[in-house]
Amino acid sequence: MRKTLLILILILLPTVGIAEDIVEYNGNTWRSWNFERKTYFVAGFIGGSAYTIMKNQFSSSVSFDQKKASDLWIETMTPYASAQKQKIYNADDIKLIVYIEGKYMRDSLSDYLIAEISSDQIADGLDILYKDFKNRNILLMDAIYVIKKQIKGSTPEDIERILLYLRSDKKEDKHLRIKDEKGKIIKIISFP
Repeated sequence: MRKTLLILILILLPTVGIAEDIVEYNGNTWRSWNFERKTYFVAGFIGGSAYTIMKNQFSSSVSFDQKKASDLWIETMTPYASAQKQKIYNADDIKLIVYIEGKYMRDSLSDYLIAEISSDQIADGLDILYKDFKNRNILLMDAIYVIKKQIKGSTPEDIERILLYLRSDKKEDKHLRIKDEKGKIIKIISFP
């Protein structure tokens, strides 16, 4: 029995610690990798996100009254709705509300699509981003989308605001809200 247990431990021991939590990868992780691992990771990330997005996109073969669905959704989902008198919706209206909510959620996935950008471009951008010691705690998943925004033409000011947001562990989204001198929000920087 002891011999069997010892053999089992020796077999399993090398695999302990291999499972990695990729959501915790950051600039320090990135800088420890060689070129091949970096490009394979980015290629896998791009492929995985594209697959997820494609499998969850809205089916255009379904027809419905887009305006009515949007109006119903706004009516039920906005703060204005809670101030209104309770309204009773029929089954068809509820189906439209649920349907349009799902459509909006699936359509927002397109923000995560990385298209027409090579994995080498992203890897090069990550190398540059993570050379700055201030950026090393930014999660790799977020940094990839910073590079995407740079490649797609976001302004340096917007990129710096996004980096401030990410450096604060996404706790202070004030960096993504641009206000005028009176304090009115005039622009919100989207991320990713």
